[in-house]
Amino acid sequence: METRNSEEDYIKIRASDFGLIQSKYMLSQEEISYLGIDGIKQDMAIKIGRYLLSEGLLGFEKEGDILIASLYVVKPTKGGAE
Repeated sequence: METRNSEEDYIKIRASDFGLIQSKYMLSQEEISYLGIDGIKQDMAIKIGRYLLSEGLLGFEKEGDILIASLYVVKPTKGGAE
């Protein structure tokens, strides 16, 4: 089975098209030493992903042997500032 993806399989979205979902986390020196900054970033990304999933903004569907992830984002309004 061929698994190549064409360019139209991907959506390109500018950062300016998004609203902000922000998480703040107080770092401790112990956590930085144990997990490292990258481990803490991954943990925060997982928590944000869980939030998006629980809010219905991130969804999954299966079509045969393909799993599709869909993320709903704010689209810019027509005539809006660019």
